Amino acid sequence: MRRDRHPQWWRDGWPEGYRLGAIGALIFFAGGFGDMIWHQTIGIEIGLLPSFSPTHIVATLGGVILGTSPLRSWWASGRAARARWRAWPP
Repeated sequence: MRRDRHPQWWRDGWPEGYRLGAIGALIFFAGGFGDMIWHQTIGIEIGLLPSFSPTHIVATLGGVILGTSPLRSWWASGRAARARWRAWPP
């Protein structure tokens, strides 16, 4: 069990590459909550303006950090260095 090896599991029990993903989830949640407040006070944007809304930028940043967790885990495992990049396996 992971908690036996890591007594402070909330800090040390994350798999490689996923600790930053958890922070990305919190950033995404904060962006979504801020977006709800934004739309209640300012209204809904039209056209390209939603792309430049500060809350949408924060939510996108959090989503990218969260979504790239498997890539960071793969990179940290060392399999990326051993991988042979080819179009078709023989």
